[in-house]
Formats: sequence, structure tokens, C-alpha cells
Amino acid sequence: MRLFIQCPTGISGDMFLAAMADLGLDLSGLQSALSRAGLEVELSNEEDRELLLRRKLNPLEKYCDYILIDCPPSLGMLTLNALCAAKEAFIPLQTEFFALQGVGRLMETVRLVSSGPNPDLQISGLIPCMFDVRTSLAVDVLEEIKDHFGDKVFDTVVRNNIRVAEAPGYGKPITLYEKNCYGTEDYRSLAREVVAMEDGREHIAAADDAAPPLPEREGAED
Repeated sequence: MRLFIQCPTGISGDMFLAAMADLGLDLSGLQSALSRAGLEVELSNEEDRELLLRRKLNPLEKYCDYILIDCPPSLGMLTLNALCAAKEAFIPLQTEFFALQGVGRLMETVRLVSSGPNPDLQISGLIPCMFDVRTSLAVDVLEEIKDHFGDKVFDTVVRNNIRVAEAPGYGKPITLYEKNCYGTEDYRSLAREVVAMEDGREHIAAADDAAPPLPEREGAED
């Protein structure tokens, strides 16, 4: 699990970490703890263990614009902690049928958390990702996602792009690693949609060619 914190405008990351340390909030130590192997086993005997992350993050809310929690691809204790701490859930969904089957279990978990320990939690949207423009399968799954989840599906579709896979190896986000690629276009389009939601506007259409070019049915590969 990783934390991404948007610092207040005009304040550098180092300044923010130092200020939080002065308030007794060790964010570097928190990130190290979340990344430690075997953490879920360590939490197994803790009281109210599903609320540990929320207790750590609550004091930060008044100092931060955004706190993003990147969860592991499982429904273990770390993900449960994230759901109990968050106000919104953004669900990336690979455009393949196995992923479509698995998202139902995740959404049921979100509903259980929102009806119990975290009533503020809501699903803000599903993000179709790893979309392969060459195959009719991806088109079929995308249509199935939109039919089933309706307006919960973001307009932006994140296309398969090798640059997105390469960027973490260089320690950079895709927007810095390669400014002119599908991955950068798609994630910028997604960011615009999220900002539009925050401002109370309708989902905005993807721009800057961020909408994936869908293949013709007759010429698509299976």
C-alpha cells in the first residue's frame, strides 16, 4: 500500500513532512510501515485493526488537499483499512471478463464498510483500464461495464500503453516519464473528470485524443 498526499499550494514535500513531524505525525514512518512485508500478519492481533489507518490519517485532513491511498490488488486487511479511512473509492477495472467478475466482490465489500465502520464511504466511479484497442473482446467488456454500472463508469478509458508499464521502473509518474503518449493523455483526461466531479459538474468528455479509437467489428482481432 502507498500513500500519495497533495500538499497545500506553495509548500514543498520536505517542508510539509517537517511541519507534520513538528505536530507529532511521522508520515515517512507511516509509509514505511505500510510497505513492510508481513504487516497484515502483524495487525491480526490488534484491537479495531481495520481502523488503524483512519486514526493515523484523521489529523492530516485539515492540512491536505488530497490523500490518495493506492491499495494492493487484494481484499486483505490493508485494503480494508484503506476503505475504512477513505471517503471515496475509485475502482480501476481491467477490460477483461475475469476482472469484471471480481469487481462485484469488491463493490459488496465497499457496501458492507459503508453500512458499518465508514458511512462516509462512497464509490465515485469505475475506471476502465488496460484497454486493448486491437481486440473485440476489450470492446465487448467495455460495453458490458457501461451497461451494468451506468453513470458510475468514467468517460475516460485508459488504454494499454507500454510507457505506463515502464515508468515505475524509472521512479517517475507517466506524466513526467513520457509527456506525449496515450498513457499521459488518458490519465490527464481522468484527472479532469475527477476535478469536474469535485466541482459538482457532470462528467466531462475525454479530450486531447484521450478517447480510445475503437476497432471496427469486422477487422478486430479475437
